[in-house]
Amino acid sequence: MAPMDFRIQRTMLATGKNRGFSLLEILVVLLLIGVFTAIAIPTFRSITGSKLKSTANQLQGLIRDTYARASLSGKTCRIVFDMDKREYWVEESSDTVKVKSQKQEEEDEKQARDTGKPVKNPDFKAVEDELGEKQKLPEDVYFRSIWIDRFEERAGKGQIALYFFPDGYTEEAQIVIADDPEGKRLYDLVVEPLTGAVVIEDQELPLEKS
Repeated sequence: MAPMDFRIQRTMLATGKNRGFSLLEILVVLLLIGVFTAIAIPTFRSITGSKLKSTANQLQGLIRDTYARASLSGKTCRIVFDMDKREYWVEESSDTVKVKSQKQEEEDEKQARDTGKPVKNPDFKAVEDELGEKQKLPEDVYFRSIWIDRFEERAGKGQIALYFFPDGYTEEAQIVIADDPEGKRLYDLVVEPLTGAVVIEDQELPLEKS
């Protein structure tokens, strides 16, 4: 090796340009990654938890407003929850509305198939303001389950309607929303039928079946 080449190689070794990472440096980097992750995850959970709480408050206000709307308008109103599409909106009808149990609806549908006569249902249409427009749940928030007092069990899919009557009455219901598939973080909106008041619980309450 030429003397000049030897001096260049020695200089590179002295300045550490060919030096790899030491075990200590790797451990320090891993430690920093762990610290940043520990800070980021609670912050992310706080953001998603805030969206869930905000959604619960919005639904609480919607139920209260729809209860008042039915009383003031003299029309039967309903909030339609599309659990699959994570959407909801308000409809109203001038017809006389009699809500049926799930069992009665199934019997009527069977009779309609047997006789060939369709079941005549009340005519509902979306209300003519922003409440009639379909609203979508925020990202990562979904309907976990919905129970109404005419249901035998909680519903987890499909379109569910909560009715409000002009005589100042709504259906007893529980609407559970969550941002965690395992249900570790959820809110249960409990609807009181005589007043339309909504209590927000941070746990899924047991059903009080009559």
